[in-house]
Parts: sequence; structure tokens; C-alpha cells
Amino acid sequence: MGGALAAVFAQALVARGHKKLAQRVKGVHTFGGPRIGDAEFCTLLGKQYPNGTFRYVHGADIIPKIPPRFLLYDHFPREIYLSSFGQLVLETRDIAKWHKGEAWGYLPIQLYKTVGNMVRLRESPIRTIYRLALLLSVPGLSDHFPQDYEQLLRDQVTSSADSHAPLIWSKHMLDDKFSRVQQIVTRV
Repeated sequence: MGGALAAVFAQALVARGHKKLAQRVKGVHTFGGPRIGDAEFCTLLGKQYPNGTFRYVHGADIIPKIPPRFLLYDHFPREIYLSSFGQLVLETRDIAKWHKGEAWGYLPIQLYKTVGNMVRLRESPIRTIYRLALLLSVPGLSDHFPQDYEQLLRDQVTSSADSHAPLIWSKHMLDDKFSRVQQIVTRV
């Protein structure tokens, strides 16, 4: 809900003539946000912030898939895909391949991630049971956990610093719950 509200707010500033405030907004970054408007709305948002609209999507997260496309809802430009295996995917055609691959291998990938998180992140047994319950009851919702987005971005920051990957990260440090994930990714 927060991602949708952020995008609508950014566009409402412009539409309602709040120019001074709108100029202070440099972009819209959402994490697991739903589709927010029709194609025209999304195009306008992309034009308003041409280098600042990013949608982060993790694995098989179900929230970015709602509302369904047949209701004419769409996403604003520039998806950044965080794969279940920790890869950051930026190219549109590669993102489409990852979406299909993670959809086909959903159950084994989720079980792998759940066990991996339990071991690697030392998740509590309660959270692990919660993930498994979501896995069986609402497929895709377990990939909507904010801490997963945060951990994948943290891993990218440390790996790009070590390998000199072609990424520039903003200087915002990950410092408080969901707002910890306020990093901007752009190509060099």
C-alpha cells in the first residue's frame, strides 16, 4: 500500500499545482508495490521523474501482480528485479525471463529460500513457520517481506563494493526498518 500511495502522491503534487513541493521530490522508489494506474498515469509519472522512478520486485512477490492487467492497471517505468538467488536484474528482457523462471520453479525455490534464510539469516522458528504457512496458503506473499528486500539490497551493496560491479548506490545508509531500503540504483 505504501508504494502505491507514494506514486499517487508524487503525481498528485504535479496535478494539483504544488510546484515548489513537487520540485523537491526527486523520484519515486517502491518495493513490492502494486499496479497503480492506467498506462497514461504511469507514463506521466515516468515523464515527471525521468531518472527517478524505480520499482523493486523480489522473486515471486504477488503484490506487484495485483490488480490484474485486464482491469487496465499498469506499472510505472523501470523495474529492478531482485531474484530469489540474490541477483540484481536490470534489463527488461532478462527480468521477463526471471519472472517466468521463478513462477515455474516456485515451490522448490521457496523451500530453498526458507531453509536458507533460517540458516544464513538465523531467522527465528516462528518466522520460518510463518513463511511456510504463507507459502502454502498465499503463494507469493512470502516474497513480500520487507526484510527480504532489505537483505538482498544489502548483499548487493557489499558484493558490488567488492567486485567493482557497474552500479552506483546512493549514500543513504540502511538505518531504520523499512526505510532502510532507500537506495537508488542507476547504471554507470
